[in-house]
Amino acid sequence: MTNDVVRLCKPPMFFNDDKPFVWFGWVAIFFGVFLFFAWAAFAPLDKSVPAHGVVSVAGHRKTVQAPQIGTISSIFVKDGDKVQAGDVLIRLSSRREKSQLNSFLDQYYMKSLVVARLLAEQDGLAKMVLPEDLKHIQHQQRFNQLLSLQEKLLDTRRMELNSDVGASMQAIDGLKSRLLTAQERNAYQKAQANYVAELFKRTQGLADQGYAPKNKLLEFEIKLADLRVGLGDSNGEIDQLEKQIQESQLRIEQRKATFQRDVQIELTQIQFDISELKSKIELLTNDLDNTTIVAPVDGTIIGLNVFTKDGIVNQGQPLMDIVPHNNDIYIEARLPVHLVSKVGTGRPVDLLFTAYDQNELQRVPGIVTNVSADQLTGDEKKEPYYALQIRITEEGKKKLSKFDIKAGMPVNVFVKYGSHSLLDYLLKPIYDRIPEALAE
Repeated sequence: MTNDVVRLCKPPMFFNDDKPFVWFGWVAIFFGVFLFFAWAAFAPLDKSVPAHGVVSVAGHRKTVQAPQIGTISSIFVKDGDKVQAGDVLIRLSSRREKSQLNSFLDQYYMKSLVVARLLAEQDGLAKMVLPEDLKHIQHQQRFNQLLSLQEKLLDTRRMELNSDVGASMQAIDGLKSRLLTAQERNAYQKAQANYVAELFKRTQGLADQGYAPKNKLLEFEIKLADLRVGLGDSNGEIDQLEKQIQESQLRIEQRKATFQRDVQIELTQIQFDISELKSKIELLTNDLDNTTIVAPVDGTIIGLNVFTKDGIVNQGQPLMDIVPHNNDIYIEARLPVHLVSKVGTGRPVDLLFTAYDQNELQRVPGIVTNVSADQLTGDEKKEPYYALQIRITEEGKKKLSKFDIKAGMPVNVFVKYGSHSLLDYLLKPIYDRIPEALAE
């Protein structure tokens, strides 16, 4: 019975020979190693250049700056607010600008009315013609007061000119009346002198023949001499009157010319003043517009720097940033300078958004769109780098459509520049060192 138990416990003779298992194991190991090296030698692996980048918005974030020095009157937004282009963000105090603008506008209106009055005087008009840019305010009380003042001045100056010209014209009328009388008297004297001279001539002929007394001839001679003296006096009076009339007419022309010259001088000066006032009004209007700070684009407010009403802001001071809406995102990366030879425009890129779990968001494809022409220097560590701009492909955009990608998110960038095998990767350091090792 004992032998039967031993016989039952003894293994079969087949399991005593382990050579097939050993042989099978070595074959498996050989084929495994062979397949590994075959894969390592021939399987292509992407070669890529790593870089660090961040998400940026096309057009970049817009920094809103204070256009001028001022005091904050109202703040209408806060961080995270959505705004549209043209929405009011901050309003600065405009009391000073409005006061100065009103003062300059009053001066402009007054001088414009003076110009209208001077033009009316220049053209001899009885009424002023208002310029087009003043007609919209002609119903304002202050404007009507200025208009009434200039109309009264126009009437006064016109009456003064007409009075001076009228006085001279009356004097000319009187001189012309005297001239007419002198001319009539002179004509009468000429006729009388001609008549007496004819009588004298006839009497002299008769006296020479003895038919007329000598005293009669002498009487005609004396009378003719008297007439000729009177005729000379009347001619002198006529010449004097004509000269006085010419002088009076010249005075009228001089008075009108002086009036027009004064008008032209004043008009030139006023127009120059108006030109300066227009420039000042334009500048103040611009300053007044700048007291209302509006959003330049549609976007989201971030980085608001002012919070206190009545706070002072300086010209050019950053107030907030706006991240534009509906703009394509792209990646800005910094490439170490020693790797730039492996990167060029059009290279495919794998993007890894480290803010999300890789199981949720795997690598996103992109394309290098720009490499800076020269190396740049960082602001902090002063390490030089080349700037890359990377566009996300349509396939990548589809992958990102389910995720909330924000500007400034960190991204690991892998720029592909070819492929190699694992064996090449493992042996490359040895190949790179052989020339140095064999160098003398």
